[in-house]
Amino acid sequence: MITQIQALKTDAATAEKRATELVQSVRKASDEFAFWFDACMDRVSQRFTMQMRWWTVAIAIVTAFVVHLDALRLITQFWADPTERAELVTAADSMSRQAEMILGSDRTGAPALYAKAISDLKGGSFADAVKSLTPPASFPSQPEAETWLRTQLAGNPQIEAIILQYRTLVTAGLRANISDLQAEFAATKNNLERARFELVPSPYPSWKSYWTGLRPSRHFWGTLAAAALLSLGAPFWFNSLKSLTNLRPVLAQRQEAAQK
Repeated sequence: MITQIQALKTDAATAEKRATELVQSVRKASDEFAFWFDACMDRVSQRFTMQMRWWTVAIAIVTAFVVHLDALRLITQFWADPTERAELVTAADSMSRQAEMILGSDRTGAPALYAKAISDLKGGSFADAVKSLTPPASFPSQPEAETWLRTQLAGNPQIEAIILQYRTLVTAGLRANISDLQAEFAATKNNLERARFELVPSPYPSWKSYWTGLRPSRHFWGTLAAAALLSLGAPFWFNSLKSLTNLRPVLAQRQEAAQK
């Protein structure tokens, strides 16, 4: 009996040792695989980044030379004409405001309009039925506003007529807001047309304009500079323009403080 117990203890210790070795072997293999996978992904990422970089440079060069995008000509154009610079800045400000209004979360002022239309009911033929209603500042959607209105007017026999009048007020308000958007867009378009400048020379130059005899012309170097600027990529220019946009109000505040 004692011999059997000792044998069992020996077997258990051996099994535990082998299990521990097996766990360590699995962990080692897992660590080696994770290291190999990370190294492989790093190489793939670097290769992809390099390929995209080369494609960006190639597309920038082709675009600049096909369009005859001369950076030196554009710089000279804006440097020599302060009126054109001022018009371009004005158009940019107008376009920025237009973009903020159109791309914002509240494109037509609809959430506030849904609540305002309920308040406008108090000036109509159903003033007595809705005079006690106090709507919130806004509603996410018109159906939610109508649900709120139905809940507040539960049991009123005129509820369907009130809802119909409410929809008429919402439609009229949306049409007025859309008309305002169209008017502002037309004003922005006019500003851009007044500040129009030619990216592509007119008339379209020939390929011979890149050379003066056997030497590259000034137009060639300007187009090469434009290609270099384009090859920096959209993220670079987006971050640069964002930084300049944030810098402008800071400078304005400092100037105002200095004047005070």
